[in-house]
Amino acid sequence: MLATGLDIGLPGITPRLVAMLAEAAAVCHESQVHEPCLAMTVLGLPTRRCRLRWVTASVNASQARNDREYPTEHGAVAIAALLAVEALGYTVIRRSHKGTGFDYWLGELASPSFLNKAVMVLPGIQVGTSGMIDSRVRTKPRQVENGHKPLPACVIVVGLSRPVPKVAQT
Repeated sequence: MLATGLDIGLPGITPRLVAMLAEAAAVCHESQVHEPCLAMTVLGLPTRRCRLRWVTASVNASQARNDREYPTEHGAVAIAALLAVEALGYTVIRRSHKGTGFDYWLGELASPSFLNKAVMVLPGIQVGTSGMIDSRVRTKPRQVENGHKPLPACVIVVGLSRPVPKVAQT
């Protein structure tokens, strides 16, 4: 599992879904030859270091996620959910509908029923440079202006080849 606490799930991500997302993250990290206990620098609000741990993915897990986009998207969700909790003090409340410009609704950890606290945009990049990550952090908040502008937007860009995600909040 990715982190202490995520294995019990979040209000908007069930424990079974967390396990599937964590397995996808493991497949991505292992495809980049990262060890199952990885020190990760998180850039942004605030810059910090954290440890990412996972169970080694089976051969079947790798074969089931042979398409690069599928595990990248799901692995990024696992890491972003963890960072929303650890770095921002939010929890994932529910998945957003397509066309809203963001991926998840966030709430406060102390009161997860408060839905309209913030929204989360989380583009995942399998192989990307720091310039690509910075570009996504700058451009993604524009997506949220689709009727939800008054809410803070949390942008968490997860580059799975380089374990240096970037967190920004508008």
